[in-house]
Amino acid sequence: MKLRFKLLGLCAGLIVALPSASALKETRIEVAFQYDSAIPAKATYRKAERTAIKACGLNGRVLPIKRTLKRTCVDPLVEEFVIATGNPDLRAHHEKRTGRAVGSYSFAAN
Repeated sequence: MKLRFKLLGLCAGLIVALPSASALKETRIEVAFQYDSAIPAKATYRKAERTAIKACGLNGRVLPIKRTLKRTCVDPLVEEFVIATGNPDLRAHHEKRTGRAVGSYSFAAN
């Protein structure tokens, strides 16, 4: 009987928490990364991930929401940062960690 209430409480908590994750998908997050070409690619990447995690509010979330936020918020921010730096070592490190090639963005001049 106690197990049934725990499972019911867990499901109700997930149903309440899921709309907040979908609402974040539509929100544009502005973040300022700091880049120094003298710092090794591994350390730069780690710092960029931490910055993106803080900007997306990933800390303190439950696991399913963390996965969703990482996929929809943190990963795109880090990828944009890697592309913007133009550092081939950082790009190679990102591709090795994610297992996929980095897309390229083109920015329109105003």
